[in-house]
Amino acid sequence: MEPQAESRYERFAKVCREAAARGSLSPEHLARLAEESAPEVLAGVIANPFAPIELAEHLVQRADATIAKLALEEESLPLGVALKFAEHRSWYVRAAAAQFRGAPAELLHLLALDPDEDVRLAVAGNPTASAVLLVDLAHDPCDEVRHAVVRNVSTPMKAIRHLADDEDLTIRRWIALNRKLPADLFEKLRRDEHDAVRCSLAANRNLTDSQLQRLSRDASDRVRSAVAHRLADAELLTNLSRDRALSVRLAVFQNGKAPADIRDKLEIELGTREKQIAAFKKEIFRDLWGSDADVPDDQD
Repeated sequence: MEPQAESRYERFAKVCREAAARGSLSPEHLARLAEESAPEVLAGVIANPFAPIELAEHLVQRADATIAKLALEEESLPLGVALKFAEHRSWYVRAAAAQFRGAPAELLHLLALDPDEDVRLAVAGNPTASAVLLVDLAHDPCDEVRHAVVRNVSTPMKAIRHLADDEDLTIRRWIALNRKLPADLFEKLRRDEHDAVRCSLAANRNLTDSQLQRLSRDASDRVRSAVAHRLADAELLTNLSRDRALSVRLAVFQNGKAPADIRDKLEIELGTREKQIAAFKKEIFRDLWGSDADVPDDQD
């Protein structure tokens, strides 16, 4: 059977109990309301500054993630009670508190020290976390926590600079895409040992023409191809149209800003899409099979 919809009286009574939970001054009345099961009522009792501290702390320890979020939304929630969520037995509830954008700064600082990495991960992804906290979490031993820090829009440049030396490739790639990347970090990442980082750098939409020009001289075909997709400078595109790597020349051909005569020449050279694919196969499998003659025609 489907549950029956609440009557108007039941909805009104529920609203009254929620209001009483938030506004009652009577410890006895609040204790009776604490026996309710409705999350809104229990959250109201937790946040009520007139609730006995023992009662509020007891309800915090019984709270699930929904009640934690509702309680933290209440402006009247005493700070001392809010901090008790950092001691909750369930990591899931602590993580829910850490994710909440309105969580007190003091609570986030406690949760950033949590032994469970999922809780610290939630703090690292919270855009209301303080700059000091995000700098500290940039040193976290867990890779996923540092990933969250580098993706957080509130992360200060001090933390970004530290993470630019991170051994984790994904973190350096995220930094390379940062729209506010300082010139010195661009130069640092341009010399990164992994071409995947330099490819991400080439995809950064805020690079200057001079920065793209420097990347166009990269030793990696992948990086030069990524640059060729982005360039608008006719001279640089002309130079790259003569690149030894087929993938770079194809990127120039696909760039709608390339000069028309250059695209026409490349279209003749590259031929049909089928010929392009065949050429790619030869380039990809040449090292594997020893020579062009050994490349199988039907290799997928």
